[in-house]
Amino acid sequence: MFIASKHMPNPHDPRKDPAWRWLRCGYLLDHGRRPLSRDDDATREAWLFGRALGRCRAEEDREWLARNFPGLADAHRLFTTDEPLHRATLEARLLAGETDDVIAARCGLTPAGVTWYHAVFYEVRPHLKASSYIATVVLAGKPYRGIARDDHEAILKSLASELGGQMVDEVLDCLRNPPVVPILLDGVPLSELRRLCNRLRTKALILVTTTPASAAHPATWIGLQQRFAEAGRAARERGDDAATVLGSIRAVLDVVHTLGSRDVDRQTVSRHADSLDGAGVGEAVPA
Repeated sequence: MFIASKHMPNPHDPRKDPAWRWLRCGYLLDHGRRPLSRDDDATREAWLFGRALGRCRAEEDREWLARNFPGLADAHRLFTTDEPLHRATLEARLLAGETDDVIAARCGLTPAGVTWYHAVFYEVRPHLKASSYIATVVLAGKPYRGIARDDHEAILKSLASELGGQMVDEVLDCLRNPPVVPILLDGVPLSELRRLCNRLRTKALILVTTTPASAAHPATWIGLQQRFAEAGRAARERGDDAATVLGSIRAVLDVVHTLGSRDVDRQTVSRHADSLDGAGVGEAVPA
């Protein structure tokens, strides 16, 4: 049975799929129907693209599609890529509220491709301030149920949505190349210490995002938060000299080691700070 309004936007639907236009076009094509007068121009264009895509049989057909629907073809290539983290990067930047030009430059698409990707496959900009919608629909409820530590797509999009586009590159760098603490910190240039501290902070944010609140006693969470606050206060009061940066590294490593353990509350926060007194302890930060 054909339902004329299937997948059309409903202002009272709290669970509208971000890809509703693409779903709408697929539904119409599956039933041999054309868009209705109440369908918008973007849906009509996507329907024409979808119909032409279904008729592609050879490389010259796909070349024709790219010439006649350049933006949509660009967007569709990314939507169907076999590199999900590449797709998630664009979606994270959309969730962060970045512009089409900025996203295009960072993701290797044309600005038109980004525009069409958002319109047809991931329409989230009208709802960026609706945190419940982002968490329950766009992120499939994972922020509430818990994000797995190997779910890099959800980690990236969740942090971008909460903290903005500047986090995207930092999270990607940390996921691909986890930070490593040198065996000795004595003699490490201040610029490298600052970079290490920033990368450890990103790692700590990832662990906070992927650690359920129930995994630690409230006192543990409070203690970790206080360590962070003390480090931030010291940086504001004394600047970012080597001693202050080393103190921040100690504080962040407390979080990383504690939340990175299998049994969070069996970790003793203070022992990690002690291990870095003086020169410091080198090890790969746990994934």
